[in-house]
Amino acid sequence: MGKNRNISISILITASIVLDQLSKVLIRDNIDQYSEIKLIGEYFILTNVENSGAFLGMGSDFSPFIKTIFLLILPIIILICIMIYIYRDKEIDKISLIGFCFIIGGGIANIYDRIMYGSVTDFLF
Repeated sequence: MGKNRNISISILITASIVLDQLSKVLIRDNIDQYSEIKLIGEYFILTNVENSGAFLGMGSDFSPFIKTIFLLILPIIILICIMIYIYRDKEIDKISLIGFCFIIGGGIANIYDRIMYGSVTDFLF
């Protein structure tokens, strides 16, 4: 059971990273920056925004040193801690485990974006 569980965790994290990156490539290639596609009125909008900060652009005006600490090093440490937790704690319920896998996958994908592009592509509003 333990080996299958760890394989499932790895597959979910990998799938999350791949889907995250594919969706961002589709957005970057097909939607001009700051243009909007309204899918459900004002409730669900696709737009292409490059975010050099954290949530809602917070920290985008930080110095490069502070950005590196708070937007790269700290997230890596947190993701490693979450990964250790989910691989070690066999009592986590399935829904929580899936949620943690998506958080880790999205976090890894965002770290990749920050390293490769200097920002993260945001597109769901």
